[in-house]
Amino acid sequence: MKLRFNTFDCRLLWSRYAQSRRPALLLVNARSPGDLIAVASVELPGVDLDANEIAIKDFGPSAGALDALRAAWVISKPLRFVEVGERAIPICKLLVDAETVVH
Repeated sequence: MKLRFNTFDCRLLWSRYAQSRRPALLLVNARSPGDLIAVASVELPGVDLDANEIAIKDFGPSAGALDALRAAWVISKPLRFVEVGERAIPICKLLVDAETVVH
């Protein structure tokens, strides 16, 4: 799946976090597939999430990921926010799964 993230044309790649096995969303440069642009999700091991929910990293190099993933219909608008330190991490519903995304 391709999407626009900030000034980049990206491909969405799926992975899984080692500890929780929750989905991890990676944005890689569509023109240079080995070039990781941003990790669009964040692992929150102490936070209970439903099977179809994901925590989105929308700060630092990943700022803008929430809007880009929503525009591409990958995630819903935030269902809630989880406070982690000084950050409010959006928790969204995944609207697609790894099997529907063409790599």
